[in-house]
Amino acid sequence: TPLAAVSGLISVLAQHSGSMTEEQLADTLTTLQRQGERARVLVDNLLELAQLQHGHLDISLEEVAVRAAIESALASHPAPPGMQIELHMTDDATVRADARRLTQVMVTLLTNAYGSGAERVRVEGALMQKQVLIRVEDDGRGVAPELRAGLFEPFNRGPEGSGLGLALGRALIESFGGEMWHESVEPSGARFNIRLPRSGVA
Repeated sequence: TPLAAVSGLISVLAQHSGSMTEEQLADTLTTLQRQGERARVLVDNLLELAQLQHGHLDISLEEVAVRAAIESALASHPAPPGMQIELHMTDDATVRADARRLTQVMVTLLTNAYGSGAERVRVEGALMQKQVLIRVEDDGRGVAPELRAGLFEPFNRGPEGSGLGLALGRALIESFGGEMWHESVEPSGARFNIRLPRSGVA
């Protein structure tokens, strides 16, 4: 876990910092910073999921431009070098959602795709009569069969995740009146789908 990694790195620094080269020390501190950020996200997700489940999380529904939410997520969490990002979304796709929370969900889906070993991530949207469908698809290694049934359950995780991001993401989408689900992609990859009510449509 991130907390265990942070504890281990602190022990290494305490015992060996005097004999480490500047490069080794810099690498260790960078890793410590990264694991510390992962630990912060883990704690934040855990608190927000608990608050949402008990009806205590502040959700502010408003008209949100889906493309703007996706672009905000991409700006704050850009793809790794060499990864191809395809964005196909019209400017007029708007939904009833919490703008900050929708961006948060998109960050979760994007970072999961980044960590899948994918070469390409495709984000697209489709306007339906009363809903907007958002898809995030990658050509990475996909979700292991044994994890699919409980994919959106808390602490059901792969080797790199906390097991909370998808659980919180789906709970947030449902709080907007939408739904979120996963599909496998052949020959390899994953597709996460979000369906949300269109704004201004009765």
